[in-house]
Amino acid sequence: MRATDHRFREDNERRIDRMNTWIELAETTTHEHVRFVFLWIAYEAAHQNHQNESSERTQGEERRRFHDRLARCDRGRLQSILRARSADIVRILELRQAHPSFWKRWREDEGVASAAEWERKFRKRIGSAIDGLNAALCRDDQLRVKREMMSGTLNNLFTNLSIVRHQIVHGGSAGPKSRGRTQVILGARLLKALVPCFRDSIQWNIDKDWGKPPYPRVGSVADEECPPPWL
Repeated sequence: MRATDHRFREDNERRIDRMNTWIELAETTTHEHVRFVFLWIAYEAAHQNHQNESSERTQGEERRRFHDRLARCDRGRLQSILRARSADIVRILELRQAHPSFWKRWREDEGVASAAEWERKFRKRIGSAIDGLNAALCRDDQLRVKREMMSGTLNNLFTNLSIVRHQIVHGGSAGPKSRGRTQVILGARLLKALVPCFRDSIQWNIDKDWGKPPYPRVGSVADEECPPPWL
């Protein structure tokens, strides 16, 4: 095995260990808000790269690269999960409170000057996302197109799930009394199906470059005083 492969293996083993911790914790709770957060942390452990800045734009780019890797290396299993959970995916895509455009201010320079115009554009976006999901689930031989559709579906889905995540961790969701409980229940159910699949994809491709995990382990014992890892 090449030295570079060994380096990737160590990084990926650390990713998998971190993911397993949060997946196991998610299995111990009956509270969907807590389960969602634990599984989202496992998802972050899967794709975060310590080289990138922590901005919404770069995080979105990071997620897209991760989803494309998944679609390249594990199309069959991903397609099976997306097909089995397609009804939940459509519901979370259609749920306007879980869509980023719902919370953005209207901007006339984007051609949105009224509620009716926003509604038209929103329905067009949702229709396009659902068409992409259906294309990802088609049985055909156009693997490149299918991979792009599958990656695009994951991008659309996790864009909405990131809004649900913001609602929870920034205090905008009031637990069992919340009016936004539907997206949390749907989101937790989808994460429970997808995140272990993501972990397994990394495990089965452990010698490939999935990026370097953030906050690398430093020192040889707990809380050891040592130089910063970049020195």
